[in-house]
Amino acid sequence: MNRSTVVKALAVTLAPVITLATGCASPGTSIDLIDTVTETNSVDLGGAAEVDVFLDMGIGTFTVSGGALGLMDAKFTYNVTEWKPTVEYSEHDGKGVLRLTQPELGSKSVPDGAENRWDVMLTGNVPLNIYLESGVGEIAMNLDGVEISRLELDQGVGSLDVDLGTSVKRDADVTIDGGIGELILTIPESVGVKLDADVGIGSLTAPGMFERGGSYVNESYGTAEVNVRVRIDAGIGSVTVNTGGRRTTVV
Repeated sequence: MNRSTVVKALAVTLAPVITLATGCASPGTSIDLIDTVTETNSVDLGGAAEVDVFLDMGIGTFTVSGGALGLMDAKFTYNVTEWKPTVEYSEHDGKGVLRLTQPELGSKSVPDGAENRWDVMLTGNVPLNIYLESGVGEIAMNLDGVEISRLELDQGVGSLDVDLGTSVKRDADVTIDGGIGELILTIPESVGVKLDADVGIGSLTAPGMFERGGSYVNESYGTAEVNVRVRIDAGIGSVTVNTGGRRTTVV
C-alpha cells in the first residue's frame, strides 16, 4: 500500500474523531446561532520594546498579517455568542504580553452554519514572539513586515499556510507541531534556512534544500546575514517548505 493510500484510509478512519473535534458530534446541548456579529479591536503598543503574542484559536478561519497601526488591529466575525474572543494586554519592564482567546464551548455541540473568523494585523515596529494554538480550521499567516524573533505554532486539524514575507529582519526560530492536514511554510530566498523535520504519515517537500549533518539546509544557511531555524513535527498530511520567495495571498 503506497503512502497516499494510507493517508486516505486514515482520513476515513479518523473522520469521526475530526467531527467530534469540531463539536458537531458532541453529546451536549447544541449552541444557538445569532445574527452574524462583526467587531473590531485595537491595542496600542505602549512602551514595550518586545511583545509575546498568544493566539488561542479554536474553530474557524483565521488570518494573521502585518500592517497594524499600533500593536494590533483585529476584526472578529462570529454568529455564536460564546465565541466572542477575549483580548488582554499587559506590559512590564518593557515587555508586552498580548493574549487573544476564543472561549471553549464545553460539551455543547456546534450546528451547521456556525461561523467564526479572525483577521488579525500585528505591528512591524518591535520584535514579536508569536505562539499560536489552533483546534479545527484554516489558518493563513502573511508576516511580511512583521519582525519575528520566535514563531511557535500548534496545528490541530485543517490547513496552515505561513509566509514570512519578502524579508526577515533578524535570526528567528520557527517551531511547528502539525496535526492533521496540509502545512506550507514559505521563507524568502535571501534567508539561510536549517530544517529539522519529522513527518508522520504524509509527505515532505523542500525544494532547493539538501541534507547536511542530519538536517536540511539551503545554500545560504550559515553565510546569509539572517538565518531561520525551523523544526517541524508533523502528524498526518503534506508538508511543504518553500525557500524561493513564493508569496501567500491572505484571503
